[in-house]
Amino acid sequence: MLFRSFHYNAGGVGVNEISGGMKFLSNAYPNPADNSSSVSYNLPSVSNAQLILSNMLGSELKRFHLTEKTGSVDLPVSTLPEGVYYYTLMNDGKPLISKRLMVSHN
Repeated sequence: MLFRSFHYNAGGVGVNEISGGMKFLSNAYPNPADNSSSVSYNLPSVSNAQLILSNMLGSELKRFHLTEKTGSVDLPVSTLPEGVYYYTLMNDGKPLISKRLMVSHN
């Protein structure tokens, strides 16, 4: 019989961690979105930082260049068809965190 053990550290992200230089990407609000949605981010350093909005197939739809280590981005989605999209925080050409955004026009 084969046994495997897994170890992980789980915990919340607090204000101290975010202000301490940890990478962070918030959940989009509102989600689902009709006209626009907002996300907040935090980076330990900024090196060609970007937030990329893409569709389910991975095709890039919009790119937002980030110049600050901490901030927020408004994602305009009113012209996008209803569906599921991904937004990815990139730094120095590397994806750091990706999350989902649903677009639903009422």
